[in-house]
Amino acid sequence: MASLDDEPLDLKKLGKELKGALAADEEYWLRNDAKMRAMQQRVGSYEEFRDIVNAAHLRPLAKKDKVPERRLQPWNSLACAKPFATFDQRAAAAEETQSQSPTKSQQLPKNGHEFLRDWRRAKDAEGRFDLLRACGGERLRRFFDAEFVFGLLGDVLPVARETMARDPSEFAAVCDVLLGVARTKGFSLALELLSAAEQEARRETMELLACRAAADGGAECSELLASVREQYGDVPATSEERET
Repeated sequence: MASLDDEPLDLKKLGKELKGALAADEEYWLRNDAKMRAMQQRVGSYEEFRDIVNAAHLRPLAKKDKVPERRLQPWNSLACAKPFATFDQRAAAAEETQSQSPTKSQQLPKNGHEFLRDWRRAKDAEGRFDLLRACGGERLRRFFDAEFVFGLLGDVLPVARETMARDPSEFAAVCDVLLGVARTKGFSLALELLSAAEQEARRETMELLACRAAADGGAECSELLASVREQYGDVPATSEERET
């Protein structure tokens, strides 16, 4: 219970603290709404996601606000840009651009643009995994380290799942591809934004990899599986793993 000896309340200080708390709460919900908008827009990279969230507190200009008649560039180039392209859209654009060239290279893609072209041309999971295996994890990391293409992870996971289901001997190649993609820019955000179907593909891929590692029983397979699990998350242990 308060006594007469207690110091009197500092109403000014309390008011200041209350205003600060209200401002922090408002900023929290503004940033939260911005995150939801960014996810719905399927942004192309983590930087774009971060820019949208960091600009959540900005307000559009009112009619009374004076704007200089001459501006060299828009204040928000992000709003004036074209909508962010998905992985398949960029692949289609890459294929169209390449089809206009007089010659077509039959070699391995040299950059992300050429990879998207070849990915689009591969019509099934087997053909797409042939491309992934040929490029290897390190090349994929270099292709998309500068700019992570949204949708890449969601397209690679079903291919990895179907490959392991079709041919478990591709265990090492699948792990190499998955680890290469995991080292690209924006991977953590892409993992969080996977759709329900893509999350299921991730879970089933991890289960197939775990079954293969348990059947092999070798230290190398176990180490590869542990590295993939560290990036993509774990799944419940298989019956074979529990028995061992």
